[in-house]
Amino acid sequence: MEVDHGDGETMEAVRVETVTALEALVGPGNVIAVLTAENRPAPPPHPGARKSSGEPRPLKGVKAIIAVASGKGGVGKSTVSANLAVALAALGRRTGMLDADVYGPSQPRMLGVSGRPASPDG
Repeated sequence: MEVDHGDGETMEAVRVETVTALEALVGPGNVIAVLTAENRPAPPPHPGARKSSGEPRPLKGVKAIIAVASGKGGVGKSTVSANLAVALAALGRRTGMLDADVYGPSQPRMLGVSGRPASPDG
């Protein structure tokens, strides 16, 4: 049942009455009803905020970016990305990898790397 944003609590009684009435027709346990509402539109940007061009900014010297992602954990994203990087490197391509796993990056372990990387800018 679609309701106005913010009316969920007041419309819960209507949802319960609707389920009860429909179950009287089709039998108990055969009706599921949920309340939904569209999100409000985003507020206008801050007057001093800079506008994005909408175009991605290219990285100097990078020809292609391959993203490996999933909303589910434990499906092999790190394994696929490590194998892909190694396979591309074996073909003579220069590769770089960013492991953005906030709960514990696994790429160093998978690739046998230990210690911190050296960085020219610290």
